[in-house]
Amino acid sequence: MENSILKVFYGAAKNKKMLIELSALLKNKYNWLPEIVSLNYGEEKQFKDHPLLTNSYIVNEDTLRSGNFLNGFENKNNFLDFEILNFFKKYETNAMSWFQDTDSFNFSFQQRHQYLYDLIKYWSKLLEKKKPDLYVSLTWPHMPSDYVLYLLLKKYYKIPVLFLDPVPHFNLPRFSIGTDMHDLSSTYRETYLNFIKGKSIESNNIVENYLNKMRSKNASMPEHAKNYYIFFKKKK
Repeated sequence: MENSILKVFYGAAKNKKMLIELSALLKNKYNWLPEIVSLNYGEEKQFKDHPLLTNSYIVNEDTLRSGNFLNGFENKNNFLDFEILNFFKKYETNAMSWFQDTDSFNFSFQQRHQYLYDLIKYWSKLLEKKKPDLYVSLTWPHMPSDYVLYLLLKKYYKIPVLFLDPVPHFNLPRFSIGTDMHDLSSTYRETYLNFIKGKSIESNNIVENYLNKMRSKNASMPEHAKNYYIFFKKKK
């Protein structure tokens, strides 16, 4: 039986090669079509030029971070739905705490409040027009703009969310997939609870070898952690 078409919103697309390979794989295997692509950085044109993304709506979050919210489907005369505003009240203090300020005086409370409302309006209008079935982020939705998007997707529109946890496991390029930014342990909870209950846990040589090494006297810092410190040493 052929898989039904799913319209996918791809987020945090910084690496073009990774996005193309992932979206091509999921399109061919599951019929997931890239309806929207949100770029953390980069020019829209270099993504739009690829045949796979010709019909995708491209969002450059750099422009959102600079306060440019004009696009082809809405303008500043559009009002924000009261129901969305009322729903977002319990999240707005936390969301606004993500808005950085260089010296605590460059971004006033009122300006942050307005910026939050502009983000909510932008994303809600986009979601209502494009109606994606699924959100797939290539990293945590951790920037101010895509964290607000995450809250709308997950909490208001109830659109399923998947994100790649960028922290590698077992000193290899192996990553987990998360669904809840407020509970990153949810990916592992069922396995952990089964372990606590004494149930057998499926494992393999990769996991066992890594754990044995880390428990031994020859334990060493994982490569991704070493690279992190090397990067900052070079910056000095």
